[in-house]
Formats: sequence, structure tokens, C-alpha cells
Amino acid sequence: MSATEAAAPAVTSERMSAPEAARRLGVTDSYVRKLLASGQLAGKKKNGAWRISVAEVERYRERNGPPEERDSAGEERNLERDRAEVAVAEAALLKERIEAMERDAGHLRQQAMHLQEQNDRLTILLGNEQASRMQALPRRRGWFSRLFVGEASAG
Repeated sequence: MSATEAAAPAVTSERMSAPEAARRLGVTDSYVRKLLASGQLAGKKKNGAWRISVAEVERYRERNGPPEERDSAGEERNLERDRAEVAVAEAALLKERIEAMERDAGHLRQQAMHLQEQNDRLTILLGNEQASRMQALPRRRGWFSRLFVGEASAG
């Protein structure tokens, strides 16, 4: 028996149980079940027990390198690292949204100033138009001038 055969657990078929896969990967049974549930490790449940192909376990090991310390403290460190990465990504996204909103706010301020200037110009034009229309109307004479000046000289 070679040294590699002695280190690997004995597998009776091309498939192994979750505890056997855990021993082969150097992790806990619960960690293997989490990998199976998340789809990071492929396997099938038969009669309530997970069955994982030896080739799949070896592929997982090749993809993820040698087993790390994956006890509960190690999993917590990984979770904390993942949470920190998510927080950094969310902060970057929020920063981008703030910058976009600031650009939009600047644009809206410019539009508001432009509209205020237009409103001021239109108010002046309207005032001028009203004044010119008032001047174009015939002036009404008062009762006294109509009485003494007469209708003939009214104009």
C-alpha cells in the first residue's frame, strides 16, 4: 500500500458519503453539506444520505487548493471576509449613486435658473404688452368734461 492510499479513506465504490468526502477534503461534515446545498459540490441524495462521486471531490480539491483550517472559527473568518467584501462593494455602489445624484442635482439647478430667467423675461413682456394695450384703448372722459365740453369735441 502506497502513502497516498494510506492517507485516503477507503471508498467501496465510485461514490462516497458526506463524512467520507469531508475526511478526504479535510473539512467537517457540515461544511460538505453546505457545499452540496449551495451547489459548489455536486452530489445526489439517496435514501436521505448524500452520495458524492470521487471525481467530483477531487475536482473540488483541485479548484480550491489544499484544505485550509475550516473549523467553525475558520468559517466565521470567511463569513466576516465575505461580509466585508459585500460592504465594500455596497459602499462603492452607494458612492457611484451619490455622484450620479449630485450630477443630476447640478443639472436640475441649471434648469431651474434657466426657467426662472425665462419666467422673468416673460413677466416683463407681459407687462409691456398690457401697458401697450391699455394705451391703445380709447380714453374715457369723465362726466364733467362730457357735460361741458360736449360730444362733438370728444375724440
